[in-house]
Amino acid sequence: MRFFEVFFQYLDKYVRQFQVVQTTPEELVVRVVPTERMNESVSEHIQEEILNYAERSMTVKMVRVEEIAMEATGKRRLMVPLRRP
Repeated sequence: MRFFEVFFQYLDKYVRQFQVVQTTPEELVVRVVPTERMNESVSEHIQEEILNYAERSMTVKMVRVEEIAMEATGKRRLMVPLRRP
């Protein structure tokens, strides 16, 4: 979604890479590779802004990771939608 691309573009001094994964219809997991400047206040701001975008209908979990794996195509997926059975 374009929202996440634009939103994280302005947070580049705090977030090196990101990936948003919809794990359930009601939950988003936001994986971030933080910079040294990332702190709890910034994490809370990110969660709050995403909740506002989602109209508070979802739970947002932030997870700090060291790396976001590339796909077989050699690209990183910014969004991973919910996989339906």
